[in-house]
Amino acid sequence: MTTKDGPELGSLRSICTVSDGLPGNRFVGISGSNEGLSVTFPLGYRFPLSAEELRSDIRALLSAIRRFGPDSKDLGSLTQRGDSYTERTPVADYFVLIDDFLRTGRLFSEEFIQSAVGHSGAIDWRKTILSVKPLVSNQGRFIYPSFSVRRRNNQLDSALEQIHEYCLHRALAAIGWLYPNVLLHPARLQSVSSLHERLVVTALSQTFNDRDRLLLVSMLNIIRHSGSFNIERSWKLGTDRFEYVWEGMIDAAFGIPSRQEFFPGARWSLFDDKYVETAKLQPDTVMDIGRDRGIIILDAKYYRYCSTSNPRDLPGTESIAKQIVYGDYASNIIPKMRGWTGSTIFNAFVLPGDLVEMTSSDRSFYRLGAAYSDWSDHEKPWHTIHAVIADTRFMLRSFSNVPAVARRQLISSISEH
Repeated sequence: MTTKDGPELGSLRSICTVSDGLPGNRFVGISGSNEGLSVTFPLGYRFPLSAEELRSDIRALLSAIRRFGPDSKDLGSLTQRGDSYTERTPVADYFVLIDDFLRTGRLFSEEFIQSAVGHSGAIDWRKTILSVKPLVSNQGRFIYPSFSVRRRNNQLDSALEQIHEYCLHRALAAIGWLYPNVLLHPARLQSVSSLHERLVVTALSQTFNDRDRLLLVSMLNIIRHSGSFNIERSWKLGTDRFEYVWEGMIDAAFGIPSRQEFFPGARWSLFDDKYVETAKLQPDTVMDIGRDRGIIILDAKYYRYCSTSNPRDLPGTESIAKQIVYGDYASNIIPKMRGWTGSTIFNAFVLPGDLVEMTSSDRSFYRLGAAYSDWSDHEKPWHTIHAVIADTRFMLRSFSNVPAVARRQLISSISEH
């Protein structure tokens, strides 16, 4: 058995920085070059005290970028096009294979089953109907002379297992420092060829399970780059548009799935009596805080205020006006669509920050202040737009499962002012 130890905190910390969010320096993620690896965290991130926690945070960061990034399907790159990195490299595939292995503990071939036409094997009726022409009996019934059946292909199974194993070893050789506790048997394959590539292509053409297809595509990409890609050449796995990731994390942590009902719109009435709908406004996140308490409309703002303390780095009038519109619209539809009475609507911006540095406490959320418009009377609670700082490190580690105590802390920081 082999293992790969990760670097200690000092050496790991030396390759990590926190983005300042300035134009031309907005990249967040991990990158490589002939000078070594570099990890850039988002605004407000706070470094932990151990190498194990730092590695965990790097994995959490990359997981969030892959899930919410504007080009999350293909984040590896050698060249930049616009704000995303589009030229495919195997770096993203390394993470796919390692994360899947940690989750399942299985190599690919343990599940692979091949479809074929015959009589021996479990019948796949869907494929039979699509691929086999039936005979029609005198009674008008369909009779299939053969069936599409599912059979295990042991020879292909063994080959795929070895290819998967080889690709995992390639992945661990490149980024195993992030996964120091992953254990693998020595690889049976020391290199791959066009034959192995064809085997994966064949398996891909016969596989319809999403998890299996993702593994096969990643294996294929690693094979195709096995002789040309070096982890020390220039590549990036990340995004210049982390604001999309920040929005995604806030919505995943607190949002309801059916927020479309809270999209305000408008229409044109034209001279020929035609009505034309305009594009609707879309709030980032609608948080349900209970039938008797109402909702909080959250607008995730990946702004630099906590790094600069400059009021110019707070949301402007346009953003404030949109939040008021969202609240006005919600106040009209909630009684009609949900039957809630006595419910309250709140509004808040959510910005990133380091709350240990700001408050000298372990809070996850902190109310910074509030914005007020010049045109409203402020009697309605949603006409006050609260500004809340969410601890960046907490959100990276917890967006998929926010503890109840932190959720209550967010609600109280808004609703009790």
